Amino acid sequence: MKISYAIECRPMSGQDGYSGDAARVIEDACNDAVLFIVVDALGHGREAQKVAIKSLDYCQQNASSPLIDILEG
Repeated sequence: MKISYAIECRPMSGQDGYSGDAARVIEDACNDAVLFIVVDALGHGREAQKVAIKSLDYCQQNASSPLIDILEG
């Protein structure tokens, strides 16, 4: 399965390019499944971006888990 998509996140003015908003799409070709992840970490700036990236990485590492387990993780 091939999915076309685009992701754009823009930081607030004055945040030096850092944003707590992030997204990722994970395709599982073996199971014909797709996981769309959208994160809006609380706050703004560098610390919020660190949390957002950790959240995306966690979801990526656990993408084959049941969705409820990912959400609770």
